[in-house]
Amino acid sequence: MQSGWLKPWNLNAVLFACLTAWMAATHPWIAPGFAALAAGQILLIVGVRREIPARRAVAVLLAWLSLNYVGLVYTISLFAGDPQNARFWAAFAGALVLLSPVFLLAQRRLVPHR
Repeated sequence: MQSGWLKPWNLNAVLFACLTAWMAATHPWIAPGFAALAAGQILLIVGVRREIPARRAVAVLLAWLSLNYVGLVYTISLFAGDPQNARFWAAFAGALVLLSPVFLLAQRRLVPHR
């Protein structure tokens, strides 16, 4: 049985936070992707550890999903070049367009219609 900080989502948050610090010191253009992934994992910890109302839980879940997608897309877009390169921004925009239906469907499914 895992206890305390040994749960997988806690280790992910620590890993991404350490990668963010390392990348900020060595390759600053890579750090925003890992920072978004770390923030998403921290939101997951907050959502799991606390009992929060349903409306807030939906907001935390959607924020977690969007931060993870933006961090993933940013990190993958780095394969096209650094952020000073137009190819990076084309890959970033294209990947966001491809992944945006997932976020929109999750929002539509989780947020009740008025």
